Amino acid sequence: MVDVSKYVGVPYKHNGRSIQEGLDCWGLVMCVFAELGVTLPGNDGINIPPEHWFRKDADRYWRFLQTIGKPLDISEVKRYDIVYFAMIGNSIVSHAGVMLDDKMFIHTLQKRNCFISKLDRYWLKKIRGARRLPEVAHLQPDC
Repeated sequence: MVDVSKYVGVPYKHNGRSIQEGLDCWGLVMCVFAELGVTLPGNDGINIPPEHWFRKDADRYWRFLQTIGKPLDISEVKRYDIVYFAMIGNSIVSHAGVMLDDKMFIHTLQKRNCFISKLDRYWLKKIRGARRLPEVAHLQPDC
């Protein structure tokens, strides 16, 4: 089990991939899964995207997430599932986090340090999907 408390408060850094230098949302996901012994790709395979990648290829991040794990219905999410959200308009997936217990997930946003949020009405309006990695399915609670 990962103690995510060490991530809470870590500063946001675009393309950040270490707890020492700062993390973006995908860097945080990568760090949590690295602690579970799972290596995730550092980017979508087309070099590290510039800050405004969504203006040229809005579906890029969504397509990348579709290559990882298996899709889930939102009602099925459990600890260590990856959840992803449309933060740019209603359709451009640009944000991800890791589910914890009790409908809570850890993530980070620009101008915010890493933090834990409840998957409440606000986030349910923005959520666009979830993925489960088979490597961590055995670590999830049964209920």
